[in-house]
Amino acid sequence: MGHVFGLGALHSKLVPSFDASSNAPEASEEVEIIIQRLQEVEAELKQSREENLQFQKKLENMEKLVQSITNLNV
Repeated sequence: MGHVFGLGALHSKLVPSFDASSNAPEASEEVEIIIQRLQEVEAELKQSREENLQFQKKLENMEKLVQSITNLNV
């Protein structure tokens, strides 16, 4: 990585040196873990959306029922 203008001595603290031979396996494992966790979160989100839709439908049905009962009492 080239010199970042204006950082001076902070450059080595903010942008650690990258040794591809020693960090590649660790980085690859971390990427795999991140991908796996992302897939888990996507599955949880999908399930949550489906549950939300079910609750919405139940609420709409209950609102229709209440409206029907209200119309009968008028």
